[in-house]
Amino acid sequence: MNAGKIYGIPYFMSAFLSPLLGFVIDKIGKRALFIMVSSIFAALACFWIAIMPDYTSPNLIIIGPEILMGICYSIFASALWSSIPYLVQPRTIGSAFGMTTSLQNFGLVIAPYCSGALIDKYPGNYTPVMCLLGGFALCGLACNIILYLDDIKNRGGVLDKVPKITETISALMATP
Repeated sequence: MNAGKIYGIPYFMSAFLSPLLGFVIDKIGKRALFIMVSSIFAALACFWIAIMPDYTSPNLIIIGPEILMGICYSIFASALWSSIPYLVQPRTIGSAFGMTTSLQNFGLVIAPYCSGALIDKYPGNYTPVMCLLGGFALCGLACNIILYLDDIKNRGGVLDKVPKITETISALMATP
């Protein structure tokens, strides 16, 4: 198996798991909890890779953390994006999606710069990079915990709930 196939595993998994997990999240709610779980999975996958020995040839041992990352991506996408309409007024949903995308892309710009600096400093050693990415995941977990506590305190735990069909219809009718 070549590196391209191995490193495509998380995206392939996410393409198929995200709709299924979205359906599950729509049925049981618990969006903030799912987001926290995805951050834990991301940190575990990064630290798992960080402690792996270096190999000079392809090794299938990397498939484990790649599968874990695929599950993480699927949970995160399904839970995060479906949370936005619960947290903002209907007339600001587009702005909220735009702001979320902007923040996500900011992270996608900063992470490669930080990773590149570590690779320049420690050539051929990806352990510092994986520790950095695992640290970012733990920072995300801290933010998720804050979001969860804020949701419980200020919105009555709306991210944990599953709206009734009448609430959904009422919200749609109220949307400008």
